[in-house]
Amino acid sequence: MSGPANSVELRAVPPFNLAQVVRSHGWIALPPFRWDEPSKTLITACELEGRPVMVSVRETKPNTVAATWTSLAVESSVPEVVNRMLGLSEDLSAFQQKCGRRKRFRHIAERGLGRLLRSPTLWEDAVKVLCTTNISWAGTRGMVQRLVDEFGAEAPGGVRCFPSPAVIADAGGQALAERAKLGYRAPHLAEFASAVSDKRVDLPKWEDQRVDSNEVRREILAVKGFGEYAAATIMALTGRYDRVPIDTAYMDFVTRRYFGGSRPSRKAAEAAYESWGEWKHLAYWFERFAD
Repeated sequence: MSGPANSVELRAVPPFNLAQVVRSHGWIALPPFRWDEPSKTLITACELEGRPVMVSVRETKPNTVAATWTSLAVESSVPEVVNRMLGLSEDLSAFQQKCGRRKRFRHIAERGLGRLLRSPTLWEDAVKVLCTTNISWAGTRGMVQRLVDEFGAEAPGGVRCFPSPAVIADAGGQALAERAKLGYRAPHLAEFASAVSDKRVDLPKWEDQRVDSNEVRREILAVKGFGEYAAATIMALTGRYDRVPIDTAYMDFVTRRYFGGSRPSRKAAEAAYESWGEWKHLAYWFERFAD
């Protein structure tokens, strides 16, 4: 990180481990995120109040992180962004207690798992989810890299931020197809960006825990390009874990784990985590990835 910087210390609801949160989700492999293993520091570039900023986070003591940012940022914006990325204020004790009562999930409770790494904004999360649909992980990484390289604002140090809705809306579908190689997603992303910019899509509403999850789901599904898998994934990235992301990976996993290799119906596959109630998504995610 170049240039003058400020720092603030932030507390997390225990138990918390920065490295575990960073590794909880594939987002760490997508720009602008970077994980510096020697220093155990999470680094990203983002626009705060319209200003490109470098932000780094490291764990300084149990359940505590220090966030450092280039001084162009407004100080009050940083804790909110870091809290969103790391879920510092999330209390997942109820989920971990349920894990502790089930032998297959006990390691999740013992390690204090449950938080998912998120982007600085729901906009960035949603676009990255769109880039995971009907494509390999290598394809996802390529699309996100091109979006950042071609359209992202440059932060101090030369790292580019994830592009804003306004920039993507101005670029339009043809430029997204040609320069970011988004394929069929290009017009969908251009329209989504315009809707977010014009406030026809209310992303803060999607994150408002007072809003009924079914209403949020309906609004996500109304966006072209977002199906059931995308809706469940985006909802999880807002702290709503009551739906599982049914895609090929999910079906393959539950087929092996719960149905002895015989492909179940979609309804039966979805019911595999019914007993987890509001924690369905986390139960699936950490059973699959935390073995």
